[in-house]
Amino acid sequence: MSAGCDCCANRGANVYQMGCQACEARMLARTIKPLRLAAYHRAAERGQDVEALKARVKAEWDLDQKGKAA
Repeated sequence: MSAGCDCCANRGANVYQMGCQACEARMLARTIKPLRLAAYHRAAERGQDVEALKARVKAEWDLDQKGKAA
């Protein structure tokens, strides 16, 4: 997993760096479910580890929820 990019330093900016795994997970965590499921399907077709992607998305979603509660 990548350590992150310049965009990852400011999570609330809604700016995502193409190719950054953390940015991809954060973007998918903020995407409506049908589009997120389609992204998982495309990842599977490309031979990516879908379970790892889902875990990254869940971690980003949890961070977003924690931020909303604060």
